[in-house]
Amino acid sequence: MHQYRSGYPGLNSLIDASPDWMRQYVPRELEDKVTSPTFSQSRDLDVLMVWFKRQNNQRATASPLDDLIKIVALDDHGCKFESYEIGYIGEGSQDVEIGTLYAFPRRQTTFKLQFVNVGDSFKSSKVIAQFEVRNPAHHDHPVWTATPLPATDRLAGLEVTLLGIEPKYGQPRFELVENGNPAQGWNFAGENYFDSTGNKASQLSGLCQRERVIRLSTEFYREANAHFAADETWTISGLKLPKDGEFVLASQTNMLQGVSLQLVALTGAGEFTYSNGIPTEATRQIDPNAPLTLGTIITHGSRPAGTPAVFIKGMPGLDFFPGGERFQVVSKLPHLAVRIRGAKENHRVQLVGSMEIQPTPDQFRSYQYRDIYLFPIGKSFTGEEIKLTFIVQKSRTAIFTIGRP
Repeated sequence: MHQYRSGYPGLNSLIDASPDWMRQYVPRELEDKVTSPTFSQSRDLDVLMVWFKRQNNQRATASPLDDLIKIVALDDHGCKFESYEIGYIGEGSQDVEIGTLYAFPRRQTTFKLQFVNVGDSFKSSKVIAQFEVRNPAHHDHPVWTATPLPATDRLAGLEVTLLGIEPKYGQPRFELVENGNPAQGWNFAGENYFDSTGNKASQLSGLCQRERVIRLSTEFYREANAHFAADETWTISGLKLPKDGEFVLASQTNMLQGVSLQLVALTGAGEFTYSNGIPTEATRQIDPNAPLTLGTIITHGSRPAGTPAVFIKGMPGLDFFPGGERFQVVSKLPHLAVRIRGAKENHRVQLVGSMEIQPTPDQFRSYQYRDIYLFPIGKSFTGEEIKLTFIVQKSRTAIFTIGRP
């Protein structure tokens, strides 16, 4: 029985390159995606996939982080490119692990690849293996020309001016103008940095300092109290919150900005077992020591800052007996389960008064199992009947090619 378990985005984007012998480890539904061992830029991913095995790997440890490692690529002049994004395909104890690096020494024909055990404390690390590897993506790269600052990008009425970048931490500074006036009600969603070789990093320090011209991609989205068009919002009225330890199934659906929203269930507080995407069992009792889903820990490469009010418990698994895929939810507050499909990278989905998410298909996170997302229903929802308002919007992206500060 083959299973794939991953802590990073995109089950369908996992296999970009693999040798023929890997086919025996691949689930049947992914066999047609196995290709020859070459570097691939398919599925809009330009990443390095590292396939490896660890002998005598004992995963049943006291802490799920005891055997956590990171992968480090080193270039000839000391720049480090790190990644914690590691999933694995397994058959019993025969695990083949797959690491993903979005940045690595692309200008070199070969480079060093280290496997570093970071341990449970994250305060110390130990190199457990090092290899000299061939660069499968080595080729000529374009030459970028920097735009002097301040630089402005115009986005359908919104003007984003980059004033500068704080050199130590890479924090950008902006000025926003909308329709000729200082912009109100816009949030900065984050940034990504690129170099001309194709490397991508969420922080400026993730790129080698020898890359003197970089590209900064920034995202902005509107706050919940901003103006939204009719095809960006959906309000559902007349819903009643179930009692603790109970749930009601829902079926309302809508399409906003190309994103499909389907209400699945509304629950009280308690613990709930989901099977095939819907709750089937419920109890008022909550396990005070319930662990967060391991997928969340692997994805971020660090411990969560705190336990959320609603989260998936432990490691979701596949149950091939009647009931199908199952997962358990710890819900200290009532929650709404929603199936979300069709979202792109620039979509944001918000339940007003609850939380805002950037849907990513096929992930396992504290609030997500594949295409099912869990929204807490907190104290802002009061009364015998509650009203829910969803906002779906596309963020706006400003791009600047600049000299490295």
